[in-house]
Amino acid sequence: MNQFTNLKIKAQFKIILICIIIACLGIGMFTFFAVKNLLVKNAATYSQNISQKFNSEIDYLFSKVNSIYDYLQFNQNIEQIFLKPYTENTPTNIRNILVQFTSYSMMNKDISDIAMVNKDIHWSSLYSAETLNSMTTELGKSYHMKSLGIKNTELKNNNAPEGPYLVFAKNIFGVHDNANYGKLLGSIILSIDPKKSSINLPNSEDSQAYFILVDKGAHTYPFNCSDTFCKEILSQCGNLKKFISPAPTQEDTKDYLLFVSYVPSAEYYVICALDKHELNSDLVKVTSMVLLIVLVVLFFILFLMWNIQHNMVDPINELYLHIKRIRKITPDEPKPVINLYGCEEIHSLSQEFNNMVQETDRLNNELYEATVNLYEAKLGKKQAELDYLRSQINPHFLYNTLESIKNIGLEQNVPEIASIATALAKMFRYNVKEESTVLFAEELEITQAYLDIQLARFPDKFDVIYSIRENTLNVPVMKLLLQPLVENAVSHGIESMTRRGTIYIGARLDQNDLVITIQDDGIGIDSKTLEDIKTHLENPDMSQKNKEHIGIINVHYRIQLHYGKAYGLSIESSKDSGTKVVLKFPKTISNTHNMEEIKCLRY
Repeated sequence: MNQFTNLKIKAQFKIILICIIIACLGIGMFTFFAVKNLLVKNAATYSQNISQKFNSEIDYLFSKVNSIYDYLQFNQNIEQIFLKPYTENTPTNIRNILVQFTSYSMMNKDISDIAMVNKDIHWSSLYSAETLNSMTTELGKSYHMKSLGIKNTELKNNNAPEGPYLVFAKNIFGVHDNANYGKLLGSIILSIDPKKSSINLPNSEDSQAYFILVDKGAHTYPFNCSDTFCKEILSQCGNLKKFISPAPTQEDTKDYLLFVSYVPSAEYYVICALDKHELNSDLVKVTSMVLLIVLVVLFFILFLMWNIQHNMVDPINELYLHIKRIRKITPDEPKPVINLYGCEEIHSLSQEFNNMVQETDRLNNELYEATVNLYEAKLGKKQAELDYLRSQINPHFLYNTLESIKNIGLEQNVPEIASIATALAKMFRYNVKEESTVLFAEELEITQAYLDIQLARFPDKFDVIYSIRENTLNVPVMKLLLQPLVENAVSHGIESMTRRGTIYIGARLDQNDLVITIQDDGIGIDSKTLEDIKTHLENPDMSQKNKEHIGIINVHYRIQLHYGKAYGLSIESSKDSGTKVVLKFPKTISNTHNMEEIKCLRY
């Protein structure tokens, strides 16, 4: 193998060409001797498969008819006609039965007749009373549906073909009247037109496989052959009883290859006959065609191999030599171009190769420029980091200023100024912290600082009540949850009141959830505005249009983004009765959400 792969492409091509010619000759000879057995085997397999399909469709037909009988067994109109055929209710019962029979015939196009028979009734459009009596005699008192074989009609009905029909019968027993429960009332005989049935078989007269349905009385129905063929095939079958078996049986006769299967449920024989004379005729045609094809294929193979060598193998060899020449050229020297003859793909390959060489030179230049730009970008990044560090000096100036104001307030004996400066410094430091999650104690401390500032502004305006459980202080929460809600309570609920108000802030643990309550006794919210707020809390798209209550809505969606849709904010309020806001979220973070989205929310 290594010796072969080390050969040049032309030598390998010649060896492959010789092997292909030898293989074609061998395949032709093998096909010539094997085609007969292959044709016979394929035809037999096809016939067996069609026979099995035919048996399955006969079984399905039997099951379908049996299901129709199951419905008819419990039809009260049929039972009344069998019991009392001549009463004042008879016309009504007959109309109902005709509607039922018509519906079955419309749903099942192959049903040609549904006959009712007992000692007083002989209702059929196909058979005489004598024939119907003989059918019921054959059925006996059986509780099961029975196939009565293949029968022709004696009566001429313009709406129905002359036949033959596949006939099934079943006795009807009383079920509705207690006095006649289980009593044999009569029989229903159902005739199926095989031409309209769902059985799908080759119907062409040129088909090699012929299918015949035979009942236990030797009555036949040929599906795709003439009566003459049918009689000839049956004469070569001999005694059909010998073919009764759960599996299909096969017999080779003088003119036919026979496949006979027995359908025990419907008591039918299915005969598939394969015409051996037509198989031999096909064999001569196929073998002649195979020989001709082998010669034509061999000629075309020689022509194609020559064409491949001229248009593909030789140009590829030239491209190989051109690549070796390029490897010897220094990067600074211009690269020669190559124009290959041959097929369109080879010509395009040479053009693409030339473009690739040019593109490689261009990319080398761009890579050099990109390297320089990247170096400059890194220098710019370092400069930006230095600028950022310088910008951090500015907040320290503000902190120092607030500290100076505090000291002046203390020196001048004005503790209110010192308190406000301390609270403002706390809030400012808290706001510029980079952490997005803090302990609840820290959040509460900043809220208290905010309220200290508001109390300094409005000393006699409101009181604050805290009800904070000790076990809630170390629970991690998102930063700035309380302050926007407390600010709403002050500005919207308390500030415009003429009386002194109260703000309540409570926190407790409810199993694994932290529940925070902010409540005021201020002016409250009217019902229309409250419904508008609740609508925006439920619909995130609408919330972007509401600027008046952005604090409440933002807190709600921050909680949902961080903890999930099961948590959030609820609000209760009424005019002149205050407002109550309740926050609920787990005491520990159970899943991670997009913190960048949370940081981007504005108040």
